[in-house]
Amino acid sequence: MTNTERFLKILKQAEKNGFNSSKHFPEEQLMEKGEVPIYIRDEIMVGIIFDHDFAKTFFGKETVIEYKIDTQTWNEEEQRLKDGSVTQTSPAWKHHIKQLALSENRLGYLEKFIKYN
Repeated sequence: MTNTERFLKILKQAEKNGFNSSKHFPEEQLMEKGEVPIYIRDEIMVGIIFDHDFAKTFFGKETVIEYKIDTQTWNEEEQRLKDGSVTQTSPAWKHHIKQLALSENRLGYLEKFIKYN
């Protein structure tokens, strides 16, 4: 399977959830429904997968990821560092964009979340 075919499967899921991909394609690459382009430039793929609207529709806005962050604060009274932790929450799409940026295989990362139904 080519990267274009893999990307189109990912894009199809986001479009099914309400993503409008047409603003990302140059006019010569816009296609009729059902027509598959032979090749989509890498810059277009990257531009789409890091688009916040794409991420919100692909991963969802509702799901929240919780992070527990270890912290150290200075305790003036005891004159020492005190260990603790803080819990932060983030929408799932923000978490996944960060993971996507770190991934060596971005299409592979996205393919793990394709829903087959």
